[in-house]
Amino acid sequence: MAKGDSLFIVRSEEESGSLTADANVDLQCKADAIGCILLLDVDTLTGSSPTLDIKVQGLIPSAAKGSAVYADIPGCSFPQLTTSNDDTQHTLTIYPGVAETSNISVSQTLPQKIRIVLDAGGSSPVCPVTIVGYWQS
Repeated sequence: MAKGDSLFIVRSEEESGSLTADANVDLQCKADAIGCILLLDVDTLTGSSPTLDIKVQGLIPSAAKGSAVYADIPGCSFPQLTTSNDDTQHTLTIYPGVAETSNISVSQTLPQKIRIVLDAGGSSPVCPVTIVGYWQS
């Protein structure tokens, strides 16, 4: 796997504040990128039974002009975060040929457009989360 040289920010708690509702972040991949490494930093989750699920989807080329259809990339998700495993850092590697490990690494080639889906669950969840990544050529 080639060393990543292009940092990108998916979501910054410092700039956006804590996540309190579901969110999608659409990204155009770097032209020569075939994979990426995503770094997730989560502080303490609060609310009533808060959860945070984060997965990666790829854009499916659609015959209908102007419509964007995304589908889950199999295995491309972080472990579900709850109050028992928050205040941690996680890494997710998406790269063709990498050894696969659940919620850690997935052997896939990235499509040119991806979406990071953040699903905040529970009652009144507050999820202080930052996600950054490195494109891999």
